[in-house]
Amino acid sequence: MSTTNPPTSVPSATPVAGREAVATNAGELPAAAQSLSRGDLGTALLHAMYPDDPAHTQALSQLARAAMPLVDGPSAGIFFGAPALTFVLHTAGWTGPTMAHLDQALATHTTARLAAAHQRIDTEQTAHFGEYDLMHGLAGIGALLLVRSTDPETTRALLTYLVRLTEPLRATADEPDPGWQVWHHHSDLERPWPHANAGLAHGITGPLAVLSLAVQRGVRVPGDLAAIDRILDWLDTQRRSGDGWARWSGDHQPGPLAPSWCYGTPGIARAQQLAAIAIGDQQRKNQVETLLADSLTSCLTDPAPTSDLVGDGICHGPAGVLQTVRRVAADADDPSVFNQHIEHWTARVRAAGEPRRAGLLEGTPGLRLVLDHPPHPQTPAWDACLGLA
Repeated sequence: MSTTNPPTSVPSATPVAGREAVATNAGELPAAAQSLSRGDLGTALLHAMYPDDPAHTQALSQLARAAMPLVDGPSAGIFFGAPALTFVLHTAGWTGPTMAHLDQALATHTTARLAAAHQRIDTEQTAHFGEYDLMHGLAGIGALLLVRSTDPETTRALLTYLVRLTEPLRATADEPDPGWQVWHHHSDLERPWPHANAGLAHGITGPLAVLSLAVQRGVRVPGDLAAIDRILDWLDTQRRSGDGWARWSGDHQPGPLAPSWCYGTPGIARAQQLAAIAIGDQQRKNQVETLLADSLTSCLTDPAPTSDLVGDGICHGPAGVLQTVRRVAADADDPSVFNQHIEHWTARVRAAGEPRRAGLLEGTPGLRLVLDHPPHPQTPAWDACLGLA
């Protein structure tokens, strides 16, 4: 990705584009200006939800210009750098030369990352989160390509990779490991161990959500349904008695787990609900909706799981629970079973107060997006970057 064309003035229906180089080294730039998760692009996404308000439009344009030059390379993803700005401006409804240049940059970026990922698989090397996950990897890029819907060729190439990711890495192994298995440490810093992750932010449910949303939208590639089935079969092996799914293989933490978006039952349940809709599995859809409702009911009487939530934001906090449950309820056979839970988590988020930090995932912009912009068919899906829509 060599150049993009950022805005040089307050955008109109067809923004004016300028030309500045895209940097390849994130260390050369103020990271906060290009971060959707923890920095100024989180604020920009909030402004993007007011496309008809001149003050918000001007603030968005200023933040977009301040993000230049854009980061490329492995550190860029839907939450950072050029893809993050593309998502923000798409949500704001931008069109014209700026978006055309960003789309071209996105295609070049994605093609390079796909080549590296396929080479890794060809040489039977173990994956890492940054290759495929929602936060930093190709699942997040896939979510962006789906909402942009401007590059079917690159989108299908990415989906084809996600299908391959679900296949066993070493076909000759007696008990093949999941293709998304990574080497990572959780508790023992001196002894990292291989594990397959189930969380929506970093695990295989990010790719599951993207594959499922693609099928729902009619963007199909060979093997997509088989890949969805492989992930669902593996998730079935990770079921815990009564309270959802283990966060990763080998996770034996006793007791209820925090109901977070990033690693908890709500995020994993939403991805499975999307998959069940995609493949027409009504039984699984009913099961995951019931399990989520039951686990949330348990949270009303047992403070242990919710006490493990961190902060007040989307990633590890109650705002993420609220937004995820809203999305599940919107597609549930009986949305009313989630009414009390939505009321409870809305009250909890409002009572928490706004954090004094920037960014979508743990900052004030994310909290305001959750409280002021709940899911609605007539508004942009700002939470598509979370793998929820």
